Amino acid sequence: MVVPIIVREIMQAPVEIVSVDTPLDELAARFQSMGHGAIVVCRDEDPVGVITRMDVIGSLTTGDAIDEITAERIMSHPVITVSASAPIQMGAETLYDHDVNQALVMEGDRVVGLLRADDLAPYLPSSAVARPDESLVAEEREWEYDYDDESPPGVSVGDVVTFSKSISERDLELFAEVSGDMNRLHLDQRFAEQTRFGRRIVHGALASSVISAALSKLPGLVIYLSQTVTYSAPVEVGERVRARCEIIANLGNDRYRLEIEEVDEMDTTVISGEASVLIDPAPEQE
Repeated sequence: MVVPIIVREIMQAPVEIVSVDTPLDELAARFQSMGHGAIVVCRDEDPVGVITRMDVIGSLTTGDAIDEITAERIMSHPVITVSASAPIQMGAETLYDHDVNQALVMEGDRVVGLLRADDLAPYLPSSAVARPDESLVAEEREWEYDYDDESPPGVSVGDVVTFSKSISERDLELFAEVSGDMNRLHLDQRFAEQTRFGRRIVHGALASSVISAALSKLPGLVIYLSQTVTYSAPVEVGERVRARCEIIANLGNDRYRLEIEEVDEMDTTVISGEASVLIDPAPEQE
């Protein structure tokens, strides 16, 4: 008999809990001593929000007096929860459906732990066996790719590759953390509302990475050599974009020049230009 793994067995516990009026300096001190990356915010023992390290870091860029910033002001809400007795597959579905990295683990109305995406990683293979119709890589579920080639095998002038995906809030936060680009235009809604855009927008480099993803779908081992692009319009957070790359010249020695373009959901061009790539034969897989 197969005994399912439940959330309680892999959750982070005990969980750090603070009140809504906890000041920023205390939150920062808590994170310095913690092993995991989130704090639960409660009002009268009821969980009302979650704070991550990124929330604390982002609050330091607002220009507001630090002693005026409290947990309630920077927390993410509403809270996402999962039962401690739920199978881990249900926990994974909860994180995916709500596009979050962690959820509160509950026993009745009491917070007993924190379930993080990282906690689930070691169990993904066994989860995949139990659910063979689900993609192993959840993020690929809404990716769309197409390659139109006239003369296979290999690549030739006229070939077109397209790739589309939505750029989520999670994509934005991860890019900011990995790249170090904490521009308030992308992370601080109140600040962004005062700019010419009137709202937060996606990093330009993050938007153009969809073009890079499209190029990676060409047959062979694609090595990016150069690109020249123009940014024509901003990309909204959560918006779906589509990159189109067409080979327009064979430069010799396995090098190609491509016309590249990215459009938003309204077919407005947001990025356009040219790129050069080197395409080596892909190594044989064992």
